[in-house]
Amino acid sequence: MIKKYAAYNLWANNILVEVLKTLDTDKLNVEFVSSFNSIRKTLYHIYDAEKIWYQRITKSEHLEWPPSKHFTLTDKPEVILEASQKMYNLVIDGEDVFLKDYTSYRDSKGIEYKTNNEEILHHVFNHSAFHRGQIITLLRQAGISQLPSTDFITFIRIN
Repeated sequence: MIKKYAAYNLWANNILVEVLKTLDTDKLNVEFVSSFNSIRKTLYHIYDAEKIWYQRITKSEHLEWPPSKHFTLTDKPEVILEASQKMYNLVIDGEDVFLKDYTSYRDSKGIEYKTNNEEILHHVFNHSAFHRGQIITLLRQAGISQLPSTDFITFIRIN
């Protein structure tokens, strides 16, 4: 199931990027009441979280935080998919041993944890889905009413 969820995450993030390409860039920065107060900041958060978790689970020696500081969505919105593609590849190419293994890491407060890799991946994909939902709400508040579905069931029906 985790392989299907990885494919869904990449598919849904691709849909968001396609919507993003059609937007006036001013709409990306309109501030709303939300966890992250703009579409741009919420997209960056999805990217940053996926990138950080990828670095953790692949045991990168140096975590780059925040990863999104190196690009702008206006210049190349597709870059947001980089982390999703890497997570997808990690799951698809991963062995069962990798999925059953554990990763030790520190959170942003410096607290150390050890978590099963498959559970980390499930968290990452669920986290992205949660914030995609927020983005859909922000897009509607920004006046974008014609939005494609990013629901998991929609993905299942077409794949």
